[in-house]
Amino acid sequence: DVYKRQMLNRFKEEVKNGEADFAELAKEHSEDPGSALRGGELGWSDPNNYVPEFKDALAQLEPGEFSEPVRTVHGWHLIQLIERRIDDATDKRKEDKAYQLIFNRKFSEETENWLREMRDAAYVEVVDS
Repeated sequence: DVYKRQMLNRFKEEVKNGEADFAELAKEHSEDPGSALRGGELGWSDPNNYVPEFKDALAQLEPGEFSEPVRTVHGWHLIQLIERRIDDATDKRKEDKAYQLIFNRKFSEETENWLREMRDAAYVEVVDS
């Protein structure tokens, strides 16, 4: 843990001093294959999608600032906030909720069908003892 924290602090200073590129460091050192391929870029996201430690660190930053190394259940992170935006996601949330309701209903129906098929295919022999 101490090593990871020191490494991230070193990376932070190198990027701030123009000695290194955040995206290149992320590609080379990130343990998250998805964001590593994008140079550490997470894209636009609702902060509530992140684990509490990450979300709290993000909330403390101004655009362009770097966090201190942050430990979460996913490992160690160095966060740079690029930009903030406010988005009215009401329609998106309604759409997500509708999708979830339909998914849950379909999942429940398919589970019932599967259980029915399993029961129909089961062979039970009652033996007098």
